[in-house]
Amino acid sequence: MSWLHLPNTNASYQQTMKTWLSELSDGKVLLFNGLMIVTLHVVGNLAFQLATVNGVTPVWPLSGISLGALLISRFRLVPGMVIGYWVLDGFFFEDWFLGMGIGTGEAIEALIAAFLILWWNGDRNFLNSVRSTFLFAIAVSLASTCNATLGTSLLHFKGLVSAPEYGEVWRMWWTADNVGFLVFAPFLLTWRQGISQINTTAKRFGELALLIAFTALISWETFALSYSVEYTFLLPMVWAAFRFGQQGSTLLVVGLSLISVLTTAQGIGTFAQEEATNSILLLQSFVGVVSLTILILSSTISQQQAAEQKLREANELLEKRVAERTAELSQTLINLQKMQSQLVQTEKMSSLGQLVAGVAHEINNPVNFIHGNLVHTEEYAHNLLNIINLYQQYYPNPETDIQDTIEESDLNFITDDFPKLLHSMKVGANRIREIVKSLRNFSRLDESDFKEANIHEGLDSTLMILQNRLKRGVDFPEIQIIKNYGELPLVNCYPGQLNQVFMNLLSNAIDALNESPTQNHDDKIWLTTELSDSNTVIIRIADNGPGIEEEVRSRLFDPFFTTKPVGQGTGLGLTISYQIITEKHHGMLHCNSRLNQGTEFMIELPVKNVPQHSGETSS
Repeated sequence: MSWLHLPNTNASYQQTMKTWLSELSDGKVLLFNGLMIVTLHVVGNLAFQLATVNGVTPVWPLSGISLGALLISRFRLVPGMVIGYWVLDGFFFEDWFLGMGIGTGEAIEALIAAFLILWWNGDRNFLNSVRSTFLFAIAVSLASTCNATLGTSLLHFKGLVSAPEYGEVWRMWWTADNVGFLVFAPFLLTWRQGISQINTTAKRFGELALLIAFTALISWETFALSYSVEYTFLLPMVWAAFRFGQQGSTLLVVGLSLISVLTTAQGIGTFAQEEATNSILLLQSFVGVVSLTILILSSTISQQQAAEQKLREANELLEKRVAERTAELSQTLINLQKMQSQLVQTEKMSSLGQLVAGVAHEINNPVNFIHGNLVHTEEYAHNLLNIINLYQQYYPNPETDIQDTIEESDLNFITDDFPKLLHSMKVGANRIREIVKSLRNFSRLDESDFKEANIHEGLDSTLMILQNRLKRGVDFPEIQIIKNYGELPLVNCYPGQLNQVFMNLLSNAIDALNESPTQNHDDKIWLTTELSDSNTVIIRIADNGPGIEEEVRSRLFDPFFTTKPVGQGTGLGLTISYQIITEKHHGMLHCNSRLNQGTEFMIELPVKNVPQHSGETSS
């Protein structure tokens, strides 16, 4: 309760009091205050009538009930407690002034005990450790001292207690209230959450039945046979504390206290003595010692269980963190392996690009020389053939030696075939130039930066490189390439890396068709490009091969995953392709495939892209 913290300013104190008073006007709070009045009146009268030894109540249950109610309700039941004590003591003493004075003392006693407990322990469980239990016992002892002094003094002033009797009455009063605190308040505090925390299995019920039977046996020996074995009650109480926790032990203490008081009030049992004072002293000592012992034991067990629970939670947290760290390290290792493989693959592609570019350059120079001279050669040949024709027209009958040489050389065949030969040489040179151009275009060593590029040129250059793989021989004719090119703008990209993606996807399509060629020899690869409404270029590479199983398709882009035989695949082609498209170009790469229905890879690239900075790393 916040107002117990003694605010430093009058304004905050007044505000807190207003809040507390507003809570008291709540209907539910008023109802519980009414129940508090009825409970104190009924239980108090039962204690006066049934649990008195020679007119003295050795255990005052209302002290513990009041304290428990105040702590649980956070002082919302103060009005009901005060009124309940006034009504009870007013009727009992038949003197309202005396009754209200003693009732006020009992209410103040409960308030002092609750205040001290909250002040020392704070707003938490009040019996969860040995320290809190000792503080609880000290608080109720101090509160009982105040009430015993006030009550005994009022009785003395009224002439109901003489001076010689003052000390004895004060001691019994203090002990009765103190034992009531130790027996009934812990019971209410531990049982306020019901039985939800108790293990209610059949095995536990069987154990509970044995515990009750054992306790009944000791009770029969102690109170029916009057054997002095009362402290053997500690055995079932320790059992209850260990096996049933604070709830079980406090319940057993309450039951034992009621049995002890009721049997002693009837004059039976080991505590029933001829001298009333001795009888009360024995009974109070027994109940007080047992209750305090069990409270300390149960709080020790509770503290130990709490420590074990914290240790388990700490171990679980540690194991969780170790598992998380291990997973992070494993993922880091996988990433390092992947990066290493990618670096190796990139270095291979770079070396291949350099080799291809060097070969293309070395071939390009002599081919250009040949191609350039073929034009002049064709012109010279045409002139020479015209001159020979003129000679034949003006000198149809040359000398014998010339005629023999013409026949030996087969001049007519040379005249007819020489232009064709030159044309074939020109076609071959052009073919070599196209191949060299495709090699240079594929390697893109001069285009490694981020720039605008023609997607169709990249596809065509890749097809030129793979032309030999498309021709499969007599048994399985050439794979048909069907181009459905749309109108595409230049795309911001890394051209060399895109060509690497095209090479991987087309090579996989060719491999799929070669592994399971169709019976009608109608193997095809479709290349389709289009520009979507979202200003995104879409590239589709599809084949009519055997397709891919779902289990395999879900792992296509995993590093090192391959279905090819050992030595024929690294499992990195599609992984690198996926990273080039998604991370380098902020695009998307999808695979659509069904078994026996072919496979299609779809690439989505933004036309206006942003280059990845060199400092960025792949996740």
